[in-house]
Amino acid sequence: MHIDRAKDTLKCYKCSGNHTISQCEAFKTLWVQERWELVKADQLSFSCLRKGHCTLKCHSKRRCSVNGCQRYHSQLLHSGVPASQALCQVSTSNVPAQPLLICLANYTNQQLFKMLPVNIYGPDGKREIIVMFDEGSSISIMEERLAKMIGAKGVLHPLTLQWYDNKVVTEKSYEINIEVRNCASNERFALRDVYTVNNLNLPEQSLSKEDFGHLRNPPLMNYHESKPGLLIGLTHAYLSATTTNVKADNESPLAAKTPLGWVAYGPTKSPSNSNPRVMLVKDCQQLHTLVSEYFASDSFGTNVSSVNLESEDEHARLILDTTTKRVGKHYETGLLWKTFPPKLPHSKIMAEKRLLSVER
Repeated sequence: MHIDRAKDTLKCYKCSGNHTISQCEAFKTLWVQERWELVKADQLSFSCLRKGHCTLKCHSKRRCSVNGCQRYHSQLLHSGVPASQALCQVSTSNVPAQPLLICLANYTNQQLFKMLPVNIYGPDGKREIIVMFDEGSSISIMEERLAKMIGAKGVLHPLTLQWYDNKVVTEKSYEINIEVRNCASNERFALRDVYTVNNLNLPEQSLSKEDFGHLRNPPLMNYHESKPGLLIGLTHAYLSATTTNVKADNESPLAAKTPLGWVAYGPTKSPSNSNPRVMLVKDCQQLHTLVSEYFASDSFGTNVSSVNLESEDEHARLILDTTTKRVGKHYETGLLWKTFPPKLPHSKIMAEKRLLSVER
């Protein structure tokens, strides 16, 4: 049997030549990311690079096997890095330089970071915690365990954090709204769009204002070996704005008045044994885009497209959703073609017609 194939089966989707796209030299000269974009734009199978079916139903589906790759795609779509790493690599040329969040050195004196006690509020009550100000963080972050203690709930979505050495970490995070109060007053502030993480891993710190003569008068609150559970970043920078400062010399900490209370920070004359610590926290939107594109390409051809129903079909769907219930071992539902209220004929017109027929 001879099958006369259509001529467009050999049409290249890149250069429109009389060959398949897998044989196209112009396609091979593209970057791998550009090849992916072309294949997705033309809705080609990732395995055989032909139209008319998805990768899941491709009869030519086989593993890539390049460098041990186990994914089902053409070797021309192999990026040369493992899939687990492809989602976590961000080109440093596209990531703007960011200020450092924390920088410690073990040969300097002890430093006091911008920390102070506050009260946080949620649906289930309040909690006194240590908060830390940092203008090097682009977002505000709180430990998830504290959010659960006060009953703060929000939308769950992936959060991508980039650290000082371009290390990118993605974890599940809740975007929540809380309230924070100055411990020395009753003034509350609303904190919206606060992200939760499993562990902030911020440095432990103690403050005794009696150790500094110039810090005894400001109403500073002492704390001992405490770790911050909430980091306030640039999204709520107004809470770290200072109105009054108290300073002794260049080697002593400052005291500053903020909307959340007095905070002491800066160098001290006490020796420090802490290890060097350098961190950078910023919300990496570029990786969110890469993850979305990755799942979009893997689910190509499997997502059910939405269908616009007519008014009668919408009415039937509404009856099905609202009246279906289980009775014993069976289900019952309302009549899908019925309307409410029922359309009855006009009784006056019927009565007049019946009167005319009787008079005749």
